Amino acid sequence: FPGERDDAPFNPSTLFLTWRRDPTTTMIVQWIGTRGETADSSVYFMPVAGGASSAVRPQHLPYPGTDFKVFRAELTGLKPGTDYKFRIGRSSPVW
Repeated sequence: FPGERDDAPFNPSTLFLTWRRDPTTTMIVQWIGTRGETADSSVYFMPVAGGASSAVRPQHLPYPGTDFKVFRAELTGLKPGTDYKFRIGRSSPVW
């Protein structure tokens, strides 16, 4: 991604990956935070080896009993056996 940095200003403290469909072609990126923490909460992803990037806007669900939200973005159309990298918005680290 352009502008990859290790000292990114937005770095969620709670980030986890899971899936609910085929784990060879989908991945769900989830984190806990507050609305407005970052101006862009889309999840951008692309193959590590290069290629076109894609973006998914996350859902945000209430985290019961708090002001926090669970942000959830499902990445689909992934190619089996391919490593991917992603970032949240344009100011997070690349994972």
